Formats: sequence, C-alpha cells, structure tokens
Amino acid sequence: MTHSDREQVIRNIEKLVGEKFYDPTLGGKDWAGIVESHRQLIVNAPDVSWFEDAVTLMLSELGSSGLSLLSPQSTISSRNAINASFKKVDTPSDGVRWVFQDVLPGGVANRAGVRSADTLISVNGSDITPPQMPAFQMDRVIPIVVSRNGERKSCSSNWLRRNRGTVTIRMRSRTASPRSFRSQRWAI
Repeated sequence: MTHSDREQVIRNIEKLVGEKFYDPTLGGKDWAGIVESHRQLIVNAPDVSWFEDAVTLMLSELGSSGLSLLSPQSTISSRNAINASFKKVDTPSDGVRWVFQDVLPGGVANRAGVRSADTLISVNGSDITPPQMPAFQMDRVIPIVVSRNGERKSCSSNWLRRNRGTVTIRMRSRTASPRSFRSQRWAI
C-alpha cells in the first residue's frame, strides 16, 4: 500500500464511522481527535501488518467489539469466515477432533460441501486438532478434509472471498439490532 492509499483508507474509515457507527454520539469520544492522534502511525506503518494493527488500535479507542478491520491478509474465525461453528468431540473413528456443529445453509462451508456433524481433519494440508482452532485467511482457496461417517472427503471454497486491494470495515449499523453487523469495502 502506498502512502496515498493509506491516507485514502483513513479518510474512508473516518467518514464511515462518523456516519454509520451504531452510537451517534460515539460514546462521547472525539472521533476526529482519535483519527488525528493515530494518523501518522497508520500512514507511516512499515508494512501491511503494522498498518492493520495501527488501524485496529485506532478503532479500539471507540470501545466497541463491533468494529474491526478486515483485509485480504486477515485471518478470521471460522464462524465469520466460513459460516460454521465447531465443537470439540471425541469421535469413534478420528479421536478428539473439531466437529462442524452449525453450518449455515448457503454459507461458504455449505457451498463447499460441508455438513453439520462432519469431522474436520485438516486445513490447507495441516492436521487440525483441539485445542488448536482452525482459522481461514480471506481471498484464498483453502482445501480442507472432513470425515463423514468414517469416509474422508476433500472440500474447498474461496473462504470469505474479497477482491485483492480492498479493505473492509465491519460495524454495527445505527438502525440495526445490536447483534447485526454491516460491512463497507473500499478499493485501495
């Protein structure tokens, strides 16, 4: 990302949060002041990882768990990335493993062929067993292997596909329920 790209992202974040944050008073915080106090750190970050960390630090000052920065490099939880959740289960055929519990119909995992009660064997060629939680990087086709009734099955999908060169801010809408979130993407 260039200096100019980062400046544009900051302007977009500043505008979106100011207009769309679920609490119109921003919890009494001076949003413009928060942005200015973090601007140089964000713009001058030595790499994308530092940039993301600096933006996340800035957003955290609003004190809301409903704000986060997602980019193509972000690794996110399975519930958010693949629309599915896991439960640790001692399976008869595969031992202690993560078993898909809730698989959202039409969600990413469902479209890849995963079903509730499938046992997760591996992600991207690496064996995954509790307590290690599976995580999925956006904008990547990541193969997984599941066990269904003792038979191994390969599945893959583009987990939470995002276009390269976009930044997504996830936030609660002012008019939505406290549990609903909305994302805004910008090309950079």
